[in-house]
Amino acid sequence: MIPTEPHLPLTRHGLSRCAQRGVPQEVTALLLRYADLDLHAGAGCTSIRLGRDTAAMLLAEGARPETVSRAQRLVALLGDYGVVTVLRPHRRAGRRYRRQSATRARKAA
Repeated sequence: MIPTEPHLPLTRHGLSRCAQRGVPQEVTALLLRYADLDLHAGAGCTSIRLGRDTAAMLLAEGARPETVSRAQRLVALLGDYGVVTVLRPHRRAGRRYRRQSATRARKAA
């Protein structure tokens, strides 16, 4: 599991994006608490998301299936000051949040 706090602060931008995209706080909280996949997203950000095994574990423990399903389709971007944004990665542009690719910061390390 990614060492994220359940009360990781959402930036003002993150709050407005969650509202615009119709992401309930319950889904965001579940994603932030149980995210187990992380990728370097560039510009000092890390993308986190919920994996299949963790989702199955949450369902077995009695979490609401709708909430887990919605959290699986989301990615949260973490920056220095908290959650920068929450988004639904799709199409070709969303690939950067699903697969690790070479980024400037990773090449330097």
